[in-house]
Amino acid sequence: MSELIRIGVSMDGRLLARLDQLIAEKGYSNRSEAIRDLIRGELVEQSWEEDDEETVGTITLVYDHEMGDLTDVMKKTTPFIACTARMVARILNSI
Repeated sequence: MSELIRIGVSMDGRLLARLDQLIAEKGYSNRSEAIRDLIRGELVEQSWEEDDEETVGTITLVYDHEMGDLTDVMKKTTPFIACTARMVARILNSI
């Protein structure tokens, strides 16, 4: 991490109260940490919206295999699916 540089920020009291509420809810250790995180989040959002950037993501589905099959959905979206994994989980009741 590069050297931290101190800046000053002025804001309305109500906005500051909302920031302090966010800090408490999210568990930030101080206002600086919260503001840095908010700025990083906005910069990420902005980079996603730019047309010249490629964005990659994942979609995770949890479903009951006995209720139906996702094969039809996968066939319709095949050009966009790079990898699939099927995991079978069994829940054992020990009551």
